[in-house]
Amino acid sequence: MDSFNRKWLTLWYWGVGVFGLVLAGFGFAATDGPARAMVELLGNPVADQPDSHLRFAVGLMGCVTMGWAVTLAAAFRAAWALPAAQAAPIWKLVLTSALVWVVPDSIISVATGFPMNVASNALLTILLLVPLLRSGVLKA
Repeated sequence: MDSFNRKWLTLWYWGVGVFGLVLAGFGFAATDGPARAMVELLGNPVADQPDSHLRFAVGLMGCVTMGWAVTLAAAFRAAWALPAAQAAPIWKLVLTSALVWVVPDSIISVATGFPMNVASNALLTILLLVPLLRSGVLKA
């Protein structure tokens, strides 16, 4: 994979990690501002005093997302160290992990009143797909 696509994907997994950090920040009143603004942008206002269940759920999702970003970084670096034919299965699994997230996440987003999240899911998926398709790394 060329340097441009590597940089693109590096920015992508860092973006996933920062998104996770924003979500994790919702776990505490002192740091919930960015996540609160994001949720409100997606369509629903957040209560002035969110209950502990909501703080737990969103904060935990942020921690999981940060972990996914680190896992993606490891997978990308491992794939970059391999010959293209050996790396293809890793790239396919990375793409599968994104689809396993985006499809049910989008369905849940619509079902719970946050249809705008589907647009952000689509954008993040496209930003992953473009360098994977441009570089040809998905070919076995």
